Amino acid sequence: MEEITNIFTKNKNWGQVLYILQRLNQNGYKAYLAGGCVRDAFLARPSSDFDIATDARPEVVEALFENTIPVGKAFGVIVVVVYWSSFEVATFRVDKSYQDGRRPEVVVFCTPEEDASRRDFTINAMFFDVQSAQVLDFFSGVSDLRQKRIRTVGNPDLRFSEDHLRLLRAIRFAAQLNFFIEPDTFCGLQKHAYKLRKVSRERVFNESYKLFMSAFPAYGLHLLEASQLLPFVFPESWEVSSERFCEFKYYCLNVFEPYRWPAFLSLLAVALQDFQPLEREGLKSLRGYTNNRKELKFVENVLNSWKVFLSSSRDGELLEALDREEGVVGLALLELMGHKSEKECNSLRALFLSVAGRDGHLPPPAINGHNLIEAGYTPGPEMAQKLKSLYWQQLEESARVSGGVFGV
Repeated sequence: MEEITNIFTKNKNWGQVLYILQRLNQNGYKAYLAGGCVRDAFLARPSSDFDIATDARPEVVEALFENTIPVGKAFGVIVVVVYWSSFEVATFRVDKSYQDGRRPEVVVFCTPEEDASRRDFTINAMFFDVQSAQVLDFFSGVSDLRQKRIRTVGNPDLRFSEDHLRLLRAIRFAAQLNFFIEPDTFCGLQKHAYKLRKVSRERVFNESYKLFMSAFPAYGLHLLEASQLLPFVFPESWEVSSERFCEFKYYCLNVFEPYRWPAFLSLLAVALQDFQPLEREGLKSLRGYTNNRKELKFVENVLNSWKVFLSSSRDGELLEALDREEGVVGLALLELMGHKSEKECNSLRALFLSVAGRDGHLPPPAINGHNLIEAGYTPGPEMAQKLKSLYWQQLEESARVSGGVFGV
């Protein structure tokens, strides 16, 4: 297992991690790397987080390290801060009495094997002992990694009943790693799919984001549909027909790439309003799905582009709108929703390509604000509108020279 250790040592935070492990070991406690970082090391994938599992009780961890945060002390989890980097140190535990489909009401400190038995999937249930360079694999996680298999630790019914978000995590891991989901686990997904409705939208969409941005998103969306989880990821008001889903998948993964997630949020915004073009107020429907200002601004700009595509008769204005990421997404969405025909959209895209430069963007304005000021204009709304009009005219002239004409 020396090659696994070598992978860990390449991480920029390895020095801090090793310090925590050695500090616990030197004081007579077991301390292992746990979960995702071990899985990723076996797959030779970089890991951003290091989780540490130990038999030291939370109060002992607090006493051994100078800077700690008791974020989950009741559940045996202490965050240790070393040189401005944070690491979760968790005491080996088993979880008892899940009441809300999310977190246990009671935890009992235990052995490493018992701790592994409470984890979601076998590939996440391994520990790595840096001292001996040995993996502790109680549930054949290494074998499942080699066979590219997602399998629950123990009974799928029990695992999915404990934490309903594990239903979506199974799909997400499959999409990230290009693994298959073993039959019993997949049957468990189908049997318990409806329970995803009980999970907060924020948790669902955090997992959905990771799925959309995974290496194999089309595969992940296929698994969402096949596992019957799809209707519980989307809003209740959206009846997801097979035809609509196929269109959605095509656009989000092809036309929208690499803007999959904001494209999905834009589609979600209109889905929540029964597939009608929205004004800015439509953004309110996304609250609870995302609070990321950058994402919300992207969606707002998509909505703004719709106004142009639906109402403008100026080729120049249409081309300018399509020169932004939000415009590309907005036009594709309007086509998906049936507000613009495929012929119209492709005609505008062809016109754009006839004017765009080698970098795929429109040329800069030939006339700027300084030119207009020199011509006697006063800075203000009137001058700004004049600049827009002149730029649109420039683009339209370029389109005519290239032989492309859309609306004029």
